[in-house]
Amino acid sequence: MKSLTTPVFPLSLGEVFHPLQLFRLPDVKRLLGLGHTTIYSLVQKGELDPPIRISGRAVAWKAESLVRYIQSRPSSKLASGKGV
Repeated sequence: MKSLTTPVFPLSLGEVFHPLQLFRLPDVKRLLGLGHTTIYSLVQKGELDPPIRISGRAVAWKAESLVRYIQSRPSSKLASGKGV
C-alpha cells in the first residue's frame, strides 16, 4: 500500500493529483478527451483499468490507472515536432 505522503504527479497540464485519488466518469471523460462509450470499450479491451466500485451504484477510476493509460499512448507527430 502506498503512503499518503507519496509524491503527487501531473495528469494533464496544470493539474497534479495523488496516485490514490479517484475520478468519476465526467472527470475521466474530460481528462482523456474521450466519450463514455470509448472509455468503457477500452476497459472491455483491457487497454484501460476497470473502475472500482465506491458505492452500490457508483464507480471511479484511480488516478494512477489513468496516468498509466495516458503514458501508454504514442505521442502524435505534431506533438513531437515531426508534423506539419
